[in-house]
Amino acid sequence: MVNDKAFNELPKDLQSILKTAMKESAFEISTRMTHEHSENWEKIKQEYPNIEIKTFPPEVMDALKAANQELIADLEAQGGLTAEIIQSQREYLRKVRNWISISDKAYLNN
Repeated sequence: MVNDKAFNELPKDLQSILKTAMKESAFEISTRMTHEHSENWEKIKQEYPNIEIKTFPPEVMDALKAANQELIADLEAQGGLTAEIIQSQREYLRKVRNWISISDKAYLNN
């Protein structure tokens, strides 16, 4: 989100202020988006009472997942920073999915 060199040249107090501002901004955007999406969904349901949410059939989802995995494998095979990012993201998603399955998802499903 910022240039590392420029950030590291800032005094520690300004680095701290900038970090706090970025965290606050990210949180604000996330909560605002969740709120706006829920408000807009309510409007859609009011304006279009017969609206139906449909999902792709399993075979389409499987094909999309396979294509995505192939693309990621091709990018990861390039090595370097791209491979490091993909591996880091994969590990992060593993942890997050485990947590969500026992926290948010469990809560929302009850």
